Amino acid sequence: MCGAEPPLYHERMCEQCTRIRATIAKVPQHIQYFQCANCYLYDVGGRWVEMSFEDLQEELLNRNLQVDESASGLVTEISAEVIDDRNTVLHLEFTASIHGLQFEEQHVVTLRRSNGVCLTCTRRAGNITVSILEIRFTDVLAQ
Repeated sequence: MCGAEPPLYHERMCEQCTRIRATIAKVPQHIQYFQCANCYLYDVGGRWVEMSFEDLQEELLNRNLQVDESASGLVTEISAEVIDDRNTVLHLEFTASIHGLQFEEQHVVTLRRSNGVCLTCTRRAGNITVSILEIRFTDVLAQ
């Protein structure tokens, strides 16, 4: 409630105050992800998976993007700019309607790759073999 004259929007605020307080989305400035240095799989949600870099970008944004629940008609435009082999900058443009007002926002997110080693490559490198040995005893004593 800002005390302005009508027309009033969400929580009886004028258009200017509504635009100041409402945001379409919250996105972190940096998102870190891990890629296996040997087989190039990506760590997504605790699982090592094979996917394209574009699919990885979309997955990372879906996991880290917080969209205002009152936003409707959300349109997202993404353009990627590769800085080096470890850093990619995503330029995001959001357009949506919130409380009857049209909003446009721009965000910049840096994706940072760190090397990791997946479980399969860890086992290969460590020469770890797993086996099950079953030993059965009888009640008869060997003489």
